[in-house]
Amino acid sequence: MSVPDRHSKDRYPEPKALYIGPWYGEFGHELMFVAMARAYAEGYDHVTACSRASSAALYADFADEFIAHDIQCEPAMAGTTHETVPDRKALARWIPPATEADRFPGHVYSGNEPIVSRRYGQQVEREEGLVVVHARNRVKHVPTRNWSQSQWNRLARLMVKEGIAKRVVCVGLPDTARMVEGALDMRDAPLPEQMDILAAAQLAIGPSSGPMHLAQHCGCPVVVWCGGGAAERHRTAMRYLATWNPFHAPACATEYASWNPSVETVWGWVVELLPTLTPAPVAVGE
Repeated sequence: MSVPDRHSKDRYPEPKALYIGPWYGEFGHELMFVAMARAYAEGYDHVTACSRASSAALYADFADEFIAHDIQCEPAMAGTTHETVPDRKALARWIPPATEADRFPGHVYSGNEPIVSRRYGQQVEREEGLVVVHARNRVKHVPTRNWSQSQWNRLARLMVKEGIAKRVVCVGLPDTARMVEGALDMRDAPLPEQMDILAAAQLAIGPSSGPMHLAQHCGCPVVVWCGGGAAERHRTAMRYLATWNPFHAPACATEYASWNPSVETVWGWVVELLPTLTPAPVAVGE
């Protein structure tokens, strides 16, 4: 999708206003959209962002105003169906007239656009033994990515038994993520609180998902598995290893033939990554 010429001097009188969005796609893609929007917004006098209410914290550092829309659709970027694209009339309600503001519409990061990333969460020391899991449980969008309840429970018990996890925390949303046995449930916590726990965590574990991408935007190391076809899983893995990892958080991002590795396989990835981690302070200003 094309965006307007930000250098035009004649289109709008001063002060210049910018309207970002509305965003209605996947949360993981939204993180990179926000990084693009943050770069694009430099030089504007007033910035308004429009997205789901739950995403407000992503825009807080550079948007003067946040508008929570009520667009109803399945948040998915792969393919377009009646479930993933909102009704045009519903969408039009959240797009201002061209005379009111320049607009940066929601679109997918191609890898070429300028970005300005922000490390989310409080700048705190890592807590050794704090492990965050995103036990993905989406029903409508690629349910084959979901691990079973018993697999998550087994992995959590194994991490505690082997002394890797002193505290396990579940993040995500209650309707799209499972609660793991013995873990602290933060799925209902506001996004800033989930960012804080990710910023402090020693490790985050899960299949590729929005919260796993968020973990890296909080500087958190990840163990993540990427299934699908060969091209898809390679593209997804590279996002964690490089292209969507702005703060170079350590990652074991494995291209796996299916979305259902065994508990023992995931455990092996955890053991592989752990020696590279240290509970060092996060540098302020990164």
